[in-house]
Amino acid sequence: MEPLTVASNSSALRSVPPRRRARITNDPLARHNGHSSRGRRIRDLYRAFAEAIGWPQDAPTQAALIACAELQCFVEERRTMLFDRISECDPLQLKDLPRLIEMERLVDAKKAALGIGGRTGGAPTGTTTAELDAEVLVNAMKPRRG
Repeated sequence: MEPLTVASNSSALRSVPPRRRARITNDPLARHNGHSSRGRRIRDLYRAFAEAIGWPQDAPTQAALIACAELQCFVEERRTMLFDRISECDPLQLKDLPRLIEMERLVDAKKAALGIGGRTGGAPTGTTTAELDAEVLVNAMKPRRG
């Protein structure tokens, strides 16, 4: 899959007056409520992603960025829910971990398709946050030698 590129000449949007374009085209974050934590997180992610690829002005790239930010937020919420339940000592919740890992891989693939850089730091390349969390969790649940 080739990365999406931002058109250097987005004259298609400039030729249409702002009042004749959709509200979401003029303000890509219009549909996300800035008064909710989810809305603020999606807005923050969108801004970070847009900045990473040079603030695209074409509608298809903006739509892809919004979708990526929404999916990233969804995965973060699911990760929190999963690990809150696991911390209650319910090992049966571990069955949801593979699905979470697949969702995180999907987010990583969408970001790569948009040309958004991956994580930086000490994690091995290709390792998702969920995989690292799972490793920590599995190690924590191992019986300790007394």
